[in-house]
Amino acid sequence: MKTLRIVYSYKRKTNRGSWSQADMAKALEAVRTNEMGWLKASQIYNVPTATLRCRGNNKNKIATNTKKHLGRFKPVLNDEVGAAVVKHILDLQSRFFGLTTMDVRKLSYNIAEKNENQAPF
Repeated sequence: MKTLRIVYSYKRKTNRGSWSQADMAKALEAVRTNEMGWLKASQIYNVPTATLRCRGNNKNKIATNTKKHLGRFKPVLNDEVGAAVVKHILDLQSRFFGLTTMDVRKLSYNIAEKNENQAPF
């Protein structure tokens, strides 16, 4: 019989993305001003060397400079529009007219089309 995992007892298994944006900014500044090289800056400021090089050479297409971004997907709606959609969905739910996941997807698609966002769907 399988044991069930409880969500609140989750323990993170990796340290991926554990660096801070402030440390990345300091490391990038130190490399750009030729104070130190890639390896030394990554060791002193506790950021991954490969990530530091990619950010320093502008090789990363999604995440730039000190902005963190895990994964390859980027949001279709910006924060302001996304917050308005969430507010609308919660308002509908408070009136006992809940939306299914398919309804939320259709709503997001229609909003992205009206705002002329480049959507991956």
